[in-house]
Amino acid sequence: MTQKNNIIDYLESLFAILRYEQRDISNAHGLQHVHIQIITYLGRCNRYSDTHQVLCDYLGLTKGTLSTSVGLLVKKGLLEKLSDPADGRKVHLRLTRTGASIYKQLRSSWAKLLQPVESPATVDSSLNGLLRAIQTTNDNHAFGICHSCKHLCRAGKQFSCGLTDEPLQIRETEQICVFHAHPD
Repeated sequence: MTQKNNIIDYLESLFAILRYEQRDISNAHGLQHVHIQIITYLGRCNRYSDTHQVLCDYLGLTKGTLSTSVGLLVKKGLLEKLSDPADGRKVHLRLTRTGASIYKQLRSSWAKLLQPVESPATVDSSLNGLLRAIQTTNDNHAFGICHSCKHLCRAGKQFSCGLTDEPLQIRETEQICVFHAHPD
């Protein structure tokens, strides 16, 4: 067996463990896997990336499928739809306090599973390299974390997006962004 096959096997096993952990949380809240994916994404994305269309792109879902799932999450009080203050036609999706609580449960269960990792920096670097290589090879959209984007501007402790010329809060630099571009 080649090392590439081993990598595939490892990734499949890790994802199976993640799905298993998520299943317990989703069952406790009467949710399906797609609902957990939506909650996880919205818990991690920034204000540029919290729209219906971007969520469809990120999860690879049709608008109809996503609409049904978002509607159920709104009905359960886990999501809310907010009009954009600058453009009333645009709707942002935000986790409610209850939705954010489920997101924190999901993140803490995954973090608990990763406690035995002895050298997280090495694993982080390797996985980042793998992700970038796959995205480049397959011409996939980056959806990266803001702090690693070539558009991020820093001036002391102040941050802004060089693409939109808007100031960013520190927490936003740790979130997923649809406009992410890897530094060249």
